Amino acid sequence: MATIRKNKMGENMGSGFTKYQMNLVEIGLETTEYKILGTASLYKNQRFSDLLNDKKNFIVLRNVKVYPRNGKNCSYEKEYLMINKDSIVLAWEEW
Repeated sequence: MATIRKNKMGENMGSGFTKYQMNLVEIGLETTEYKILGTASLYKNQRFSDLLNDKKNFIVLRNVKVYPRNGKNCSYEKEYLMINKDSIVLAWEEW
């Protein structure tokens, strides 16, 4: 049975560890070797550029597909992937 958490004002926060309202955004990244497509979680008023410019060294993506930069066939798929921001040479938000 899932427990329902409530904040200090007694408002229902849902089950599990959901504390903040998040938006899921489809993004693409390229490193020198790979093209990476996945879903990033952003806070309600956060932009993708905010995620790229914050102090954290890594970006976490969900439902990731990784392609060789020169190829069209997916090399592998992962449920979660952490990418070091220093390795990113190109980034975009999917429309």
